Amino acid sequence: MHSMNCTEEKAPGNSCAPGFGAFPLKKMNLVCATSIAFLRIAAMQLYRFVSCSAALVPGAVVATLALVVSVRAATYTTFDPAGSTATKVLNISAGVITGSYVDGSGASHGFVRAANGTITAFDPMGSLGTYAKSVNKRGSITGYYEDSNVQAHGFLRSADGKIKSFDPSGSLGTTAWSINDKGVIVGYYFDGNNQSHGYMRAHDGTITVIDVSGGGETYATAVNDGGAVTGYSGAGSFVRAADGTITNFFVEGYVGFTQSINNGGAIAGWYLDNVGEEHAFVRAPDGTIAVVDPPGSINTICHSINSKGRITGWYEDGSHVLHGFVRSADGKIKSFDPPGSIGTYATGIDSGINSGAIAGDYVDGGDVLHGFLRSP
Repeated sequence: MHSMNCTEEKAPGNSCAPGFGAFPLKKMNLVCATSIAFLRIAAMQLYRFVSCSAALVPGAVVATLALVVSVRAATYTTFDPAGSTATKVLNISAGVITGSYVDGSGASHGFVRAANGTITAFDPMGSLGTYAKSVNKRGSITGYYEDSNVQAHGFLRSADGKIKSFDPSGSLGTTAWSINDKGVIVGYYFDGNNQSHGYMRAHDGTITVIDVSGGGETYATAVNDGGAVTGYSGAGSFVRAADGTITNFFVEGYVGFTQSINNGGAIAGWYLDNVGEEHAFVRAPDGTIAVVDPPGSINTICHSINSKGRITGWYEDGSHVLHGFVRSADGKIKSFDPPGSIGTYATGIDSGINSGAIAGDYVDGGDVLHGFLRSP
């Protein structure tokens, strides 16, 4: 585990700010002395790409080029939006990839990469920093942006490029993390008392607040096409059925930071144990939980699960090198790295006709972050 030591320029609204505008667990209350474990709890979706300390940049902790583990059937495509100095990929659906990138001035913008490889940058009106998080098969994208008052707002970008911003009533800061194929969005927001609440935004714009009883603060992180929502709170991880029934659960006795839920109801995520090590997990629809750690892993993060139960993420080996991995539904695990990678983050796995395609980003030998598409 590493501690943070801010030495570089801070982005608005964050006391120890990532270049991609992590929205802290407690709004503007994240101090530089916070351990990386707490930062991951606060804004895991940044996947260690934090500009506060070189100790958190994979290229800074790896002295030599990582060994590339080749998978014969896979091909890799590297991409970056025009003008990008760092590209962060978050999600893939029907071959369409979304994420954010940092330009030469340090500003963050959203982007969408079409299945044919065309990349379009975008920003909601009034944005000083845009963070795209999720895309559905129709090409609709959700995420959040910061305005000139360093206040975060959710947004929905339709496939034709039209953008709507939104906030739950009483929100002083809104994040959006997931959109399903019906246009339902989930995320969380902070109220006037700096307390977080989960929410679900229907296709028609109606917003339902999600608060877990006895959980204190609630964070909704993913939604499937059936309307099932997953997230976590002080009462543990949870899954909320379409009828509003909430089931809490723990992973090996710990809170699981859920990242993805497929249409069958399987949930993927990670948890932090009592010695500060990270482990991935998959929770089956019947509640059975399997811990996932690739061979040689000392820390493992899982971010995405597809319709066939395949999951993807990354792990840290004993030499502190990060590799991507994919785990099939039968438990078989393959590790991988794009050519030239010294640190790989796999963040999304596709379903449907593009099932098994993986998107993510990697750090090259010059400590530059690039997007990649791994085609099976």
